[in-house]
Amino acid sequence: MDHSHNERCISFQQRLIEEELSKIDRYLENQSLGVDKEKYLEICEITNVEPDPEKIPIDYTDLLSDTTIAMEITNLLPEKWEYIGGNYEGKDLSLLPMFLDLYDITNRLDITILIARINNKGIELVNKRKKKHVATGNNHKTAGRK
Repeated sequence: MDHSHNERCISFQQRLIEEELSKIDRYLENQSLGVDKEKYLEICEITNVEPDPEKIPIDYTDLLSDTTIAMEITNLLPEKWEYIGGNYEGKDLSLLPMFLDLYDITNRLDITILIARINNKGIELVNKRKKKHVATGNNHKTAGRK
C-alpha cells in the first residue's frame, strides 16, 4: 500500500511539473509577442468574439509560486552572448547555487528544472527574434536583448 501511494505521489508531481513547464512555454511565448490576458480579452470584446479558454494567454498570476521564484532567480542571473556570432547562449548558471541558497530553496531539483526550461525557452525565443531581424536586414547584436 505504501509503495502504491508513493508512486501516485510521484506521478502527480511529474504531471504537475509537466503542466507547469507547458505553462512556462506559453507564458514566455506570449510575453515575447507582447500579448497578455488583458490584451486578448480586449481584442475579443472589440471583435465581438467569445474568449476561448484554451487561447487565453497565461498570466504571471496563473503560474505556481515555485515558477515565479524560478523566474525571479533566472532574471537575476547574468546573460551570456557569443562574441563572434552574437548568438544568445542563455543565462550564466554558475551563480545558480548561490541564488538557491539566498532564496533558501529546499526543493532545489524542481526549481532547477523550472529554471532550465525558462532558460532554454529564452534562448530559443531570443535567437528566433535575432534571426528574424537579420532576415529583415536589421542586423543588430543587441536585437532581442530585454
